[in-house]
Amino acid sequence: AAAVGMDGSAVATYLDPYGYKAAGPSDWQSPPGKSPGAPTLELAVNGHGERSSHTFYAVSCRLTAETPSLSLEWLAQRRLAQLREELHDIVKSELGDGYGPAFSKAPFAKRGGPSGTTERLQKWLEALAACVNEGAAPPMLVAQVLRFLEAPEREQHEAPRSCPQAEAEPGPAAPSPPVTAAEKEPAPE
Repeated sequence: AAAVGMDGSAVATYLDPYGYKAAGPSDWQSPPGKSPGAPTLELAVNGHGERSSHTFYAVSCRLTAETPSLSLEWLAQRRLAQLREELHDIVKSELGDGYGPAFSKAPFAKRGGPSGTTERLQKWLEALAACVNEGAAPPMLVAQVLRFLEAPEREQHEAPRSCPQAEAEPGPAAPSPPVTAAEKEPAPE
């Protein structure tokens, strides 16, 4: 699952920089759909393409909020099987009885990617975004959705630096030089 190893406090900590106010993994401190300036998630299928004999769907993602001021846009390339197993199945499981009413007009794409798959995915992703935006999805599920789609991390997600030199000289570390064949240890005989 996308949010494996995330306990209740980690869910709230993960979601906070995106403007979501979770009380715990199952409850909102301030539900997204009922809070002025709350985050709004938009999802759309922006085409598909073949790579390594697999069809990848381009999921265009946008997350905006007034508090904190936020405007993130990114593209997530996912196979239909990934969308089904790592997103759809989790959403269906987490929402339980609430899944049917929320997605009744947006059945998930059929296996094998037949004609109409992109349109079905589009409707399903729109229903998912509406579920998140209305506060119907619990915090743990919202965290799983954002992690599955690889939402860009916010500054608040970065771990504190323990190396004083790293703080004094910000920037990427120099890459290690490539190891040449002469530097490698000889294979045991």
